[in-house]
This record gives sequence, structure tokens and C-alpha cells, in this order.
Amino acid sequence: TPSRCLQDFDAHTEVYAPLAALGLWTGELEVAADGCDAIANAPAGRMYEATILIFNGGHPEVGGSEMTTHWCFCAPRHCADDEAAAVATRLKARQGLTW
Repeated sequence: TPSRCLQDFDAHTEVYAPLAALGLWTGELEVAADGCDAIANAPAGRMYEATILIFNGGHPEVGGSEMTTHWCFCAPRHCADDEAAAVATRLKARQGLTW
């Protein structure tokens, strides 16, 4: 059974999913954070931070290259860190990852 965090996120994806921003603190992220704080039609939101590492050709120790990005996303305030990580995975699976 999905956690309460994932159940609430899935039930209100249209509210939370648009409130995400790639990169470090930017104007776009500030707008997303303000929107996350102001959620009224779903469980209260909180911004979470995530780092995504993509290895091309294996780990750098074996000759591959690494690409890292930082992004923030809105999820229900009651999500624990591991539950928020599951939300991040769902978001990126639905939206894809672009630079």
C-alpha cells in the first residue's frame, strides 16, 4: 500500500507537480515555493530539495561521466524524507528530466 504521502500526492498531483524548479535558488523557485506555501485545496505543502546524478558510461571511477543537477519540488508537508524521495522519483518519471 502506498504511504499517506504518496496517496495525498497522487490524489492532488495537479496541485503539487507544477510547483517545481530546476537549479539553485531562482525567481522561478521562489514563485514555486510561494505557491507551495499557499496550497489551500490539498494537504499543506512544503518544498523539498533533490539532487539527481546521472552516470553516462558507468561511474567516473571506471571511466564514465557524471551529470548532477539540483531541483526543488512541492509535496505534502507531512512527507518524511524517504517518502519525499519517492515523490521525486514519480515526478521525474512523469515529466522527464531536461536541462
